Amino acid sequence: KIGFALRHELVSHASWRTIMCGMLSLLKNKQIKSVAKETLNKLHGTSYTLLNSLPVLSQSLGFGKSSHAMGGKTANSPSTQAGGTTNCVEVIEWLSDVIEEESSMEDVCPILDKAGLTTMSSYFLAFLNHRDPKCRKYSQKGLTYAVIYGIKKSGMGQEEALSICSELKSTHSKVWSSILRVTRKILEAQ
Repeated sequence: KIGFALRHELVSHASWRTIMCGMLSLLKNKQIKSVAKETLNKLHGTSYTLLNSLPVLSQSLGFGKSSHAMGGKTANSPSTQAGGTTNCVEVIEWLSDVIEEESSMEDVCPILDKAGLTTMSSYFLAFLNHRDPKCRKYSQKGLTYAVIYGIKKSGMGQEEALSICSELKSTHSKVWSSILRVTRKILEAQ
């Protein structure tokens, strides 16, 4: 109820980061996953957007730590420590649904710019080789909608939007082809 009353002011409160991290960790709990997902979906757009949630998402997915704290891993790869890649399937699933939803919302403010979309795509790219096929599927969906978001919301041209995940051309050519095909199909349908 507080989130609905505060609307866009919610993300400026110091407790928001803790609340959002808690809600994202509840997605991993099978018993209350649906309630957490419903609450996050209700607050999305009215209280928070993907842009003002990037730091929380980074923390929840195990990104953004220095290489020293991660035992030599780069800042662009998820941590394998507790809270890292082992339990992020549900968060990646939720995130792919949210980027799809936000790409078609009318009055989203603030929207992701190219830097934000690059960060968002790095989350999905990191989980593209996950051992769980469901996680791989949602990572690919998230990348597709990151490209669509760039074209529809951020005012990018198709080539510029595709550049956020262009490394797939050489590393995952089938995924790259699928993203191109699905992106064109979705854009033509709209």
